[in-house]
Amino acid sequence: MCWFVRGKLPAIGIVSPMSCGMSKFICWIYFTLSVLMSLTLEYSLVSARTDCQPPIKDYLHFTKNITDLDNVQARQYVRLDCCASGFDTITWYFRNKNTNYSWIEFPFLYQLCDINEECPTLSPRNQTLHILKATTSYDNGTYLCVALNTSTGENISHMEDLIVYDCVDRDAPESIPPSDIITNVGQNATFHCAADYGCKSRYLRDVLWYIGEQEVNDVSKRYIVTTDNREFNPVVQANLTILNVQVSDFDVIFSCWIASDYDIETPKFPVRLRQEVIHVTKIKLILIIVVPCVFIILLVKVVQTAYGPHISYYYRSKGYFGGLPKMGINHHFHALVVHDDSRHEDNCIAEEITTTLERRGYNISNQIGGAGVSIFAHFGGSLEQSAAVIVIDMERDSEDSNKFRVFIESSLRNFSDSLVGFTIIQRKEIVNSVMDSVEYKGLKRLTWPGQHCTDRQKQKFYKQLQLRLPKPHCPSHEGVINGERTSLLVH
Repeated sequence: MCWFVRGKLPAIGIVSPMSCGMSKFICWIYFTLSVLMSLTLEYSLVSARTDCQPPIKDYLHFTKNITDLDNVQARQYVRLDCCASGFDTITWYFRNKNTNYSWIEFPFLYQLCDINEECPTLSPRNQTLHILKATTSYDNGTYLCVALNTSTGENISHMEDLIVYDCVDRDAPESIPPSDIITNVGQNATFHCAADYGCKSRYLRDVLWYIGEQEVNDVSKRYIVTTDNREFNPVVQANLTILNVQVSDFDVIFSCWIASDYDIETPKFPVRLRQEVIHVTKIKLILIIVVPCVFIILLVKVVQTAYGPHISYYYRSKGYFGGLPKMGINHHFHALVVHDDSRHEDNCIAEEITTTLERRGYNISNQIGGAGVSIFAHFGGSLEQSAAVIVIDMERDSEDSNKFRVFIESSLRNFSDSLVGFTIIQRKEIVNSVMDSVEYKGLKRLTWPGQHCTDRQKQKFYKQLQLRLPKPHCPSHEGVINGERTSLLVH
């Protein structure tokens, strides 16, 4: 009978041909098959645990969690993974002090790779970089892999630092302490902490993360510790990742503890998160100040253009900024509307102005020009009783233009003390205007918006006009003031 000696894998028995009761030939066959099965199974398990999966033609992404810091003993084998899918090509780059910290493409610093058996090699599809015998001078540095999808033009990349160290006997672990990290709210931050325990195996060797006397895992689920404590590897590494950094995290002091069975006090290294400070240059400062100011000025200009009269009327009707004009003791009308009755369009404009203002609570006297030679005497009574005058401009070659001009100038000279507002309504189509020949150029002039204007344009016109009139009575939608309808005075 053949008996079995248990090998590295307990599930596999290896036949010992020297202690086999069968013929030596048969035992040698069993022994060979057992060894092959053991090696095949071990290789399969290791491959399943470490190899990248074959890429498929889907979206571009990494298919395996890849470390960003690794270490290896000098003259030992190490593999760097760039497991991805959905790519067409993967290119590797490297930099360290020998490259002046500039990126160089694979094969890096090895100039005789065709004959040098210790050159790094790439596995199929370049997903894994194999470094057969790591050296502290050439292989110690930063590696970058870039996966490219040529059809979409998209690429993803991963950068990893490799520490190559010489294994030595140590009386105490050599710490590789962490450093403070500059980050901001909402980002992820990772602290790196490690220790080199040397070549001799130890009963206790561990790198731990604490907040005070409590392990970080017990404080928050956002604090994730990833430990690399491989057998026969003198370096033990523990990374602390803070997910979705909050404002409160900046007040926490994290501490990395180097635990060992050496007869020394446990080294502890406190670190903390520091919030990123934005340095404002002169250009940025100018932009920060000027851009909002320009935006506010433009916004105010737009609002002023569209609703300036509405805003001014609201405040002045409340008594601010000087208020509106006042009604005198002898004033029975808020305004007198004067126009030329020889033009049908002027009659329509005067009627619309009168009706609209009466609906808003104003008492309006509507006079039709062009009646008689004594135009000044004709309007005298109504003019004295009106707090303001609204004149619809006419053309200079009109039949009554001279009389109209005399009325305007006489009104300005003789009734300047009693007149609060004197407003001229100009029509866009009038080129040769009577008002252009009037000596007094300081009169307030408003442009009639026309028949095809928008509601907003018409409302703006009437608010501009109301700023020239005393405050109205309570508005009536039927043009009724104090219970009586205001009649139009027609002469």
